Amino acid sequence: MFATKFSIDWSDYLRTVTPTSTHKYTLADPVVFVQKIEYLKRMNELLAKTPDRTLINYVVIQYLKSWLPVLSKPHTDVIDEFLAKSQHYVPTRADRCVAFVKSKMPVAVGAMFARATSSEKIKPAASEILNETVEAFKSTIESNTWMDKQTKKAIMSKVNRMERRVSHSEILMSNRKLDDYYFHKNLMLSADLPFPNLVDEIDRINSVNAYKSLRGDANRSDVCTNPFDISVHYDFNINRIVIPSAALHPPFFGLNYPRAYNYGAIGYIIAREMLRGFDHKGKDFDAEGNYVQWLPDNKVQTINKRVSCLSELFGKADGNGKDDEKSLENIATSEGLKLAFKVNTSECEALSVPGNVPKHVSPTTTAETYLILGDCEVARLVKQTVVSYGQARNSRGHQILSSGGKNRDEKQISPEYLLGESSLSFS
Repeated sequence: MFATKFSIDWSDYLRTVTPTSTHKYTLADPVVFVQKIEYLKRMNELLAKTPDRTLINYVVIQYLKSWLPVLSKPHTDVIDEFLAKSQHYVPTRADRCVAFVKSKMPVAVGAMFARATSSEKIKPAASEILNETVEAFKSTIESNTWMDKQTKKAIMSKVNRMERRVSHSEILMSNRKLDDYYFHKNLMLSADLPFPNLVDEIDRINSVNAYKSLRGDANRSDVCTNPFDISVHYDFNINRIVIPSAALHPPFFGLNYPRAYNYGAIGYIIAREMLRGFDHKGKDFDAEGNYVQWLPDNKVQTINKRVSCLSELFGKADGNGKDDEKSLENIATSEGLKLAFKVNTSECEALSVPGNVPKHVSPTTTAETYLILGDCEVARLVKQTVVSYGQARNSRGHQILSSGGKNRDEKQISPEYLLGESSLSFS
């Protein structure tokens, strides 16, 4: 275990912060997969050379900072001044209170939101978009010219076994399941508890729920996605794509919107996230979510070569040079939009725009126009909307609307905004 000049007993620390039900496992010194081992090593080195006074001040400040959302105005004014200068945005007290409650009891608050906004018609409509997008991707693979039959078969197998989840988790609609989630032996909430103690008890419940699945079989049927999360996301570890219920509301999706608009707004995001299962990271996880190579060596090399080529092209396009992470985002966006176009145009009859269109200009169909409108309208509205305390990665709002894997920063939008009237109107 790591050690610092404070001679921290890390085994004792783990026993303190984890539920007693996990001690038998943690004390056995198990072998675990740590993705950021270098971070832990460097953190240990930093702690060893940092003055004691600095470390103590840091701990105290972090503790005080955790209570800022519920402290009185004189205390919040301090952080407000910092936010005004650093982020040019100061949340209201109501914003802080709502965020605090959501962070402590996301499942309970999420149940209220899901029940107020759920519709039996939304899930089938969104599922149809997802299923048609998957079929379009399979068609694209079949017509691919540089893949051999073995590679196509492997990709098809992963696509066919991909889990597709739409809307909220079942736990949000069941009082019994909610009770089971929040009430455990020796973990009982009481209205008589002082507020700080109530918060501590809720934190304990959340901790127990987080650890109770340790060493247990993965519950692949459980999709406890935060209902306020608008991130359509693909999970490498389970080979699953999830469309949260919050993403199935204006401006991202509407039952009264033209079909093509929905494909431009939410359809292309679904496409780009699904494609993550087969990009530079997705190719390292098989259909069961195991971290293994499942494609032939020569095809892995071909994929890497093509990705590198596209990265250079995108780097030249924006004039900033090659940026691997940004280029990969652009590749996913480009391919996702093309796939959405393919699904949409295969379903809709091409209708030319009225008037004489010059020969050198490709005729734009009504369906294509609505698709582009959906894509642009979402980008515009997301750019104007304050989403949590984060910033959009770029003007199109890609980082807000998609996640890029399981360990993602949640991008959320206020329920008040989702429940409000949309500026769009289709008659």
